[in-house]
Amino acid sequence: MLKRLAATAVVALIALPVHAETYGVLMKTLANPFWGAMELGVREGAEAAGVEYYLQAVESDQAAEPQLNVCNTMLERQPDAMITAAINSTILLPCLKRANEMGIPVVDLDGNLDHEIAADAGVEIAFSIGSDNVAAGGQGAEWLVSQLGAGASGPVLVIEGLSGNITGQKRARGFAEKLAEMAPG
Repeated sequence: MLKRLAATAVVALIALPVHAETYGVLMKTLANPFWGAMELGVREGAEAAGVEYYLQAVESDQAAEPQLNVCNTMLERQPDAMITAAINSTILLPCLKRANEMGIPVVDLDGNLDHEIAADAGVEIAFSIGSDNVAAGGQGAEWLVSQLGAGASGPVLVIEGLSGNITGQKRARGFAEKLAEMAPG
């Protein structure tokens, strides 16, 4: 599924109203199996679409400043479009604003950018592609209720993930909302 998502992102870029032959792809760490699978999908999608791409990633999901540096370096290569998986919703905004100023469309991969915050910073996101993280959190709550029963009560520890990570925040919100709906006790 992840490879399909990434391949879809690359193929969807072809539909942009700009001619793009080269894509810059900025990922989080490839040491994470999710992003490793995403890299394979990007490769397959680029091959299927017959386009060139270059992919860069940072060493860890916590390397926000290094990711900004990699983003700025990527702009020096002047890609026709950029696909980004930002470590948090704000770190890449200066770089992405510069990309917009250079006429480079920006694509948000897996909903890592907050569109409202980006717009306030002068960043236009061409589109986002990814999973519905609120729904994914809700599915986790549905599973928990199926295991414990709707009548179960007591405290539940929700681990959100890295601070400032919008996908983790959305999953936690989806989990809490669905749990409150299904098992209000």
